[in-house]
Amino acid sequence: FFRSFLDAQVAFSVSLQLLLFGSVSYRAMAVLRSYASAGLAVCLSVLLLCTAEAGNSGSPEPDDLKQMQILTSQNFSTEIGSGNWLLMFYAPWCGHCKRVKPILANLSVSPEVSMGEGIRIGLVDCTTESSICGLYSVSIYPTLKYVHEGRAHSYRGNRDMDTLKTFLRRLLVTDVEEISSLMAFRKFTDITTNVAVVLFPGQSSAAEDLTLLGKVRAGAASFGPIPFTVVKSQEVRRALNLDPAERVLAVYNELGNQTYDGPWEDAAVLAWIEKNQFLAVEELEPYKYYVYTDRRLPIAILLLDFGRVGEGAEDLLPGADTPPVPTTGLSELRALAGMPELANKFAFTRLDGGNWQMWLKQFGISQDQFPFFFVFESFNDLYFSNVTAAAAIAEALNGQDSAKATQLMAQFLHRVLSGEEEVKAVSFAGKIKRFSRLLNLPDLTPGPRVIYLTMALCLALFGIFLIATWFSQKKGEAKALAEKKKN
Repeated sequence: FFRSFLDAQVAFSVSLQLLLFGSVSYRAMAVLRSYASAGLAVCLSVLLLCTAEAGNSGSPEPDDLKQMQILTSQNFSTEIGSGNWLLMFYAPWCGHCKRVKPILANLSVSPEVSMGEGIRIGLVDCTTESSICGLYSVSIYPTLKYVHEGRAHSYRGNRDMDTLKTFLRRLLVTDVEEISSLMAFRKFTDITTNVAVVLFPGQSSAAEDLTLLGKVRAGAASFGPIPFTVVKSQEVRRALNLDPAERVLAVYNELGNQTYDGPWEDAAVLAWIEKNQFLAVEELEPYKYYVYTDRRLPIAILLLDFGRVGEGAEDLLPGADTPPVPTTGLSELRALAGMPELANKFAFTRLDGGNWQMWLKQFGISQDQFPFFFVFESFNDLYFSNVTAAAAIAEALNGQDSAKATQLMAQFLHRVLSGEEEVKAVSFAGKIKRFSRLLNLPDLTPGPRVIYLTMALCLALFGIFLIATWFSQKKGEAKALAEKKKN
């Protein structure tokens, strides 16, 4: 791509000569022709490779749709207008789509689809139903969305059977627990694994507030197992010094709570809950990783060995007990998350490095270095890793010197923010971004429009190639005619 862009620059500069001055030397025309040819060859090669890859993936194998429904422009508006739907937008050549399809097919005949109001599962082929996919802003395959009470939401969770079943239970079982005592409230907000959402309905808007909470709960179903509750107890309000008639919505995590102060509209409330859906310190997993990446938030990762086998407890040998998750680094990371100068600059996480050793190879980190603290800008493919600082942090953690460990981790993060720590790259794109950052240049990596730009460039180069060939031919004919007359 970069070579084709350089070739294009030369080709266009010579073309500009021709347009401005009405003529160009034969030598310049030869340069124009060769560079246009080179750029065209690169572009066409890339397009042919893309076409070949798409072709090699072939058409999907005939499969058992079970209770899934094929949705087209003929039946989409009629079907989608009633009931709840889980939709998969796909392309027949997409390998990931082929893996998700049978999971959804089995899900369509599971008991979970009949819970509550029930839900149907539909498939939309974006290669033939581009108008529907455009309406739902589908840009990658597969994309999962669910429609609840006429409103579409993006499904952001994992696509395995267990996660999808849990998601359906959260979506379709709409009963919200009501807390009536201070003791029950304190137990509910004693946060250990997930944030909790608490609504204190207003005295004059209780019905409206409960309706809004139901819509928001449905929209947040794919965020994760976030518990929702309603508190009508005046005892709890008095303990929290809340106005007896005021409506209050709060998200509680292990550091305290945040109160919503925006407009009381379901879309705005849902966006606020999505922003605050994680604990101050999380155990890193794929869904959270992608959310942090989408938010362009650097991830501060403390690598530990949880002593587990495979991807989780289900991979342990039969009869074996799941080792308890260690608490190493939890208090230190929570202290960092509570520092105002760091709170919104990083996502603070712990990761079971023993299960992710292949992934860690790109950072040059091995298991014998655990616990290991580093920062990864997943959205830039850049990371900050200081072996000396990490070893000092590990020594403090292993020696249970919490104050020293917190201080050393904070110092490392401040050096990352100030640019004092060396930035490293894990990919070619990361190297380009590292180069532009070191030279204080704008981001040099191609943006999302690169494909359209490349196609336009190919067409332009092809036109230049034809013009150059025609001029070259005419120039040769004129030269041959001149020599003939001379002889």
